[in-house]
Amino acid sequence: LLLLLLLLSIRREDELVRGRAALLPVISCKDWRDIDWAISARVDFIAVSFVRTADVITNLRSYIQTRLNVTGTAEAGGAGDSVPQMELIAKLEAFDCLQHLDEIIRSSDGIMVARGDLGAQIPVEEVPSVQKYAVMRARQLGKPAIVAHQLLHSMIEYPIPTRAEVADVADVVRQRADALMLSGESAMGAYPEKALGVLRAVATRMEEWVRDEPFADVVLPQIAETSDGK
Repeated sequence: LLLLLLLLSIRREDELVRGRAALLPVISCKDWRDIDWAISARVDFIAVSFVRTADVITNLRSYIQTRLNVTGTAEAGGAGDSVPQMELIAKLEAFDCLQHLDEIIRSSDGIMVARGDLGAQIPVEEVPSVQKYAVMRARQLGKPAIVAHQLLHSMIEYPIPTRAEVADVADVVRQRADALMLSGESAMGAYPEKALGVLRAVATRMEEWVRDEPFADVVLPQIAETSDGK
């Protein structure tokens, strides 16, 4: 078993300190082959993992645009037709991204707070604060923010989520995240459709609450005193 990349962080004297790590390229050789395929398939978005600085997004955007211009011109026969755009989502998973957060947000078309890997790189108690700050900064800078990973993790095995997971999803909505993304729940879970239904129901209910709350117009569920509803 080879551990090619190990990025762990600890708290020392009230500051986050990253342990020694082998710094591999953010985009591997296989990633470049996948990117070439994505360009040929005209996908709408590419999510870049472990973004540490804005340079990764800037360089990748330049490469994609060059390839799109070449292939677009060839397909159009040089007629000057418009070339489709491909947007880049920066996944916030690396310790280093915290030092360059604003630059990463500005250079990308949106961010994804990937809480699973992020939680392996910073102390877990810091993840909620980083998530909330990243979503806030993205909104302030006019970029969409996605929150992903372990939203309804128990639904990989069980048809009903824990109440803590529901509260977590509700809190993400209250933070004004633009999108929620399931991962293992839909990729390999036993109840993918149920997980999506729960996510949609909780998000919809909390959006209603957030809209009504400023006007003191919040409606709580009505619970019947008897089983027949009377």
